[in-house]
Amino acid sequence: MADTIPNWVLQRYAILFRKYKDKEFTFKEAMTAIKEDDKVYASMVLSELRKAGWLEIKINPDDARRRIYTLIMPEEVMENIKVTI
Repeated sequence: MADTIPNWVLQRYAILFRKYKDKEFTFKEAMTAIKEDDKVYASMVLSELRKAGWLEIKINPDDARRRIYTLIMPEEVMENIKVTI
């Protein structure tokens, strides 16, 4: 089940989606795409997306310390989003 996300996170999701769509990407690639120099900020965006169910994370098979990210497609998110009234 996916959750709604704040606008500042949605804006970064849109940036990442335009660049990667359904392709895998790394933390460094995400940081470059959203043009933020602060690693903590990029990690906050990825963390918020993961918690809300908009991002999948798996361990890099070449280096267990690193992660590989894949965005959940917007259609799938919209189908599974929790709406609270």
